[in-house]
Formats: sequence, structure tokens, C-alpha cells
Amino acid sequence: MDLKQPLKEGETVKGTLTFEKAGSVDVTFNVRSIGAGAGTAAPAAGGHGDHKH
Repeated sequence: MDLKQPLKEGETVKGTLTFEKAGSVDVTFNVRSIGAGAGTAAPAAGGHGDHKH
């Protein structure tokens, strides 16, 4: 949100995720092109790839 300029592939962007109960977490995002690594990306940390309902 509130980007000052377009993102460029290869750069990193720092941000803060704010959670209602867990507080704030500083993160760094790696900018990649749309579809980069499609099908080979590792699941996100805390992912629910094996989550069953």
C-alpha cells in the first residue's frame, strides 16, 4: 500500500506486517516478475499445504 514508485524486478522492499493480536513483524520482500518460479516455489512459511478440514 502507498507505494511511492513502481516495483522493479530484482530489488528488495522492506515492510511491516501488523497483526491484531501478534503485533508487528518487519519483513523484506524480493520483487520478482509475475509467474517467476511458477510451479517450483516453496510454500510460504506457515503454509497450509497439508492442512485438512
